[in-house]
Amino acid sequence: AGYTDRKNKTFHVESINVNDAVFNLKEGKSDFILSFYNEELMNYPFINHKIFDSYLHLVSPCDEHGRPLFHLHRGVLPLMKYANDSYMGRQVNQVIDRTPEITFSLTFVSSMSELLKRMILNGDGVGWLPQYSIQRELDEGRLTILDDRLSLPIGAWLYRSGSRLNQAAERFWQHIKTRNEPRE
Repeated sequence: AGYTDRKNKTFHVESINVNDAVFNLKEGKSDFILSFYNEELMNYPFINHKIFDSYLHLVSPCDEHGRPLFHLHRGVLPLMKYANDSYMGRQVNQVIDRTPEITFSLTFVSSMSELLKRMILNGDGVGWLPQYSIQRELDEGRLTILDDRLSLPIGAWLYRSGSRLNQAAERFWQHIKTRNEPRE
């Protein structure tokens, strides 16, 4: 990220359950959380900085001519889905609940976007995937968005405690705020 103040500093980056990450932040066991929108962390005593905006799109794999293998209103759609307790899973569940005219058959569940993407690209079904991870496949005609009206806006934030952090963490926070303008 271009952060150059590394003298005598060690940065630990972990991928953990968001509930554990929030607990660690509250307890002062971590300085930052990079996460999707979290209502609890948007309010005092926390502060945040938006890192990026994107979308979750319902996509289908395509045949060799760029035509979708699956269609919204042609039978039951095999669904590759995020776990219900994940941020993405909760977002997708809201869309599914609002669109009872589309019939899905749950065939695979994971919290990992890249694994869902692999399953979809293999032709195993449809699913919602983040724009930032599928742009190349959309451009190449390997995936197609089934309906833009079913796309969901998502965003990622860097969260921290509103209390003063150590000097290195404060410099990192300022670096992120000045160098990382929100992007699409």
